[in-house]
Amino acid sequence: MVDGNILDKAKAAIPELLSVSNISKVISIDDYYSSGPVVDDVVAAQRVIPLRVLSDIAPDFENVSEDSQIRAMRFRQYYEGLDVEKAESLGKAVVQAAHEINGQEPNDSMYLSTLHELFSEDILTTLSPSEWDRQADTLLGSGIRGKVLLLFDQDLANAGARYDEGIAYISSMLSGEYSSKVVCGLLTHTVTEEGQQQAWEEFATKYGLNKDKFIVIAKRWLDPNPLGFTNMLKLLTISPFFTSMKAKVKEILEAATSTAADEINKISVVDFDHIIFKVPQQEGMWEPDMLFRLHSLFHRSEARKLAYEDPELVEMANTLRKVSHLPEDSDLLPLSNAWEIQRREIFEQGGYINRLHLPIELGDIFEVTAGGGAVRQYILLAQPCDLAIRSSGVRSPEQDRFPLVKIAKANGELDQYSAPLQYFTTSPDDNYAVKLKYPQYVRSTILDLCSFTKTGEASIDIGSMAPEGMIPSLEKRYSIVSNNLKKEVNKYSVLWPNDADNGNRKNIKSEIFKKIGPLLLQGDLFKANFALGENMSLTFNCKRIARLNRKHAYALLMSFAACLGRAALDRDFGHPTNQ
Repeated sequence: MVDGNILDKAKAAIPELLSVSNISKVISIDDYYSSGPVVDDVVAAQRVIPLRVLSDIAPDFENVSEDSQIRAMRFRQYYEGLDVEKAESLGKAVVQAAHEINGQEPNDSMYLSTLHELFSEDILTTLSPSEWDRQADTLLGSGIRGKVLLLFDQDLANAGARYDEGIAYISSMLSGEYSSKVVCGLLTHTVTEEGQQQAWEEFATKYGLNKDKFIVIAKRWLDPNPLGFTNMLKLLTISPFFTSMKAKVKEILEAATSTAADEINKISVVDFDHIIFKVPQQEGMWEPDMLFRLHSLFHRSEARKLAYEDPELVEMANTLRKVSHLPEDSDLLPLSNAWEIQRREIFEQGGYINRLHLPIELGDIFEVTAGGGAVRQYILLAQPCDLAIRSSGVRSPEQDRFPLVKIAKANGELDQYSAPLQYFTTSPDDNYAVKLKYPQYVRSTILDLCSFTKTGEASIDIGSMAPEGMIPSLEKRYSIVSNNLKKEVNKYSVLWPNDADNGNRKNIKSEIFKKIGPLLLQGDLFKANFALGENMSLTFNCKRIARLNRKHAYALLMSFAACLGRAALDRDFGHPTNQ
């Protein structure tokens, strides 16, 4: 049953939605309107309705007895004496009241009753499919002002049509002579609230329909919470404006792109050499990234300038703002891709940063595979300048270890030693946090190895050439790391079996190497694995999988610094120990 306050909020929103869309008429086409309930159903339904309620529904019905059998007989005589139109209307009202009293699932009677509550009588017209077929041309003729919202039921089987006739009606209307005058909704019980968006996409594709001109709405929105219906109507209202706004923004962005390219062309060769090559080389940056930074600077300022000066865009924003405040129930909103889009802004995935051999940075996320296949993730929280690889291939100052801080699922409220890590997974239901109190200080060499491979795995063939495609500073870093590792592992060369060893000695040394070798260079978190071949291969169970963007990573770094620098006061002895 619809809550009165919710119904009032939904009713208040309708006129503004219709006004913004220039809709002057709403027509509901449903097989429910083809015929009223049968007499026996109406007489049976009135039995469960208290007399005072029945008197409100049928004020001219004169009940002469409290006996239920006599009342039923009298009501049948009264009902059968009504004209067809009044009997149909009364029968539906009686059946709906009985359903509400019995607490049964909502049905078409209850859904469409709410529809009548939402739209005023001068706006809403209800028709059976056959009535629509006869009257469509008249209703949509030249005398109509504004647009008409057509709400078709999908399953029209009770009117002798197919169960999927509703979308066929919509397809016909949107491709016919009245297409410019109508917007359509498929108001149906054949889809759920959760499934309506997928059905909308599928119908648009299958029938080649413009999504700006129709929408799929689950009837269940109408009872018990019509705000869901109002919100779907809002989507239909703003969709054409949104499409126009996207087209306008695309036009502005293309113009801004051209202007930004012109500004890049104006840069002198002296400035180009300084900004694009010399500065990145000193800071260990990839030169095209600096070029993109300049382009973004010019593009952003020009795009904003063009946007503020465009009257069409301003008018569209003003129009959409009029309906943006309309009430909606967040629990009943349709599925959205907003979570994933926001996640793409916050996290760069490993495929991109590893393929370009980008050096490790603040916010890099590493994965360690533990025994039994369990996976743990850690985030690098170190000062960016300390991480930067200079043009010589070294850091200033060189640091042997950097802090990796554990990422874990957050259960309940976070304590003072944890910071939320939102959008870490693709599911909005997952909650993760960074455990600031428990850093692991990992050898910088292990982390650097992740930037040497296109997969992000910490691996190197000691003594081999640096992979192609690295920026010069990282290429020099590769040589430094490779040489240092070579010196370190050579300390244990006595363990390597060689060709001079006899068969038994060689087997013994191989077994010793297999057992002891992996222990020699492993870090606190990561285990090492040696493999002997033309070169010595060294691999750690560490992989760079993503990068948190700079703003969010800085926020975590500040939280981490605050956690490390928290006050350590003397133990309070003024309270009982159990407090």
